[in-house]
Amino acid sequence: RGRARLAKALLFSIISSAPPPVFAKPLPTTLPVEGTTSINFRNEDYTSTIPTEYGLLTGATYFAVTYTGVTGSIPTQLGQLVKTTFFQTSYIKIGSTIPTELGNLVKIDDAFNVDSSSITGAVPSELGRLESLTSSFTLVSTQLCS
Repeated sequence: RGRARLAKALLFSIISSAPPPVFAKPLPTTLPVEGTTSINFRNEDYTSTIPTEYGLLTGATYFAVTYTGVTGSIPTQLGQLVKTTFFQTSYIKIGSTIPTELGNLVKIDDAFNVDSSSITGAVPSELGRLESLTSSFTLVSTQLCS
């Protein structure tokens, strides 16, 4: 009888400690152009690339794609988000270079964070135009050069 309880307890422990199922999904490519002020995808199991269509959301003041399974590169079209005051792509599996077009985000005053171990190449000199930035400027990569 004691062994049966122990076996049940062990079985419950194994079942309850199993990770939850993963429901991977792509980032939505269509968001309302009018009225969208925030693009914020965090801590979810998205597995696509960042859609180039997000560059059309020129009214957005906040952009964050973090802690997801997103891959690919940062679309150059995101340089059209000229009202953005916060920009973050962190803890995602993006590669390639930092687009020079991100230097157009001159209204950023809160944070500009690009954290990825797969970003390569030189830091674009155009990022020097982010003169309003007062809080956080972070570029984390093992493959960046000056």
